[in-house]
Amino acid sequence: MASGEADLTIDIGVEPGAAVLSVAGQLDLLSAPRLASELMAVQFTQTDGDLILDLGGLTFIDSSGLRVLIDAHLTQNERGHRLVLRNVPGQVARLLEVTNLAGRLVLE
Repeated sequence: MASGEADLTIDIGVEPGAAVLSVAGQLDLLSAPRLASELMAVQFTQTDGDLILDLGGLTFIDSSGLRVLIDAHLTQNERGHRLVLRNVPGQVARLLEVTNLAGRLVLE
């Protein structure tokens, strides 16, 4: 396992009307494909409801991680559901603001 993959943990759960993925660590070039794969698996096994990404444990995100969030958002929209970003750390929220994504993504 590459070191970047070890720096990201993903826990999958459910709550009424939504699947929840809790992400902690660094979301970067090395770990982004793993999150993308987990998101895709959840999106295509879940038939209804929103997809919630709890980012409370995220310590770093780069453009590769942003791309994963955008792709998940677009997929959820195509399915008629929402991608909801929960517990967005200040540093990540600032990056979403600077990149003009904060107004396009659902933040809780």
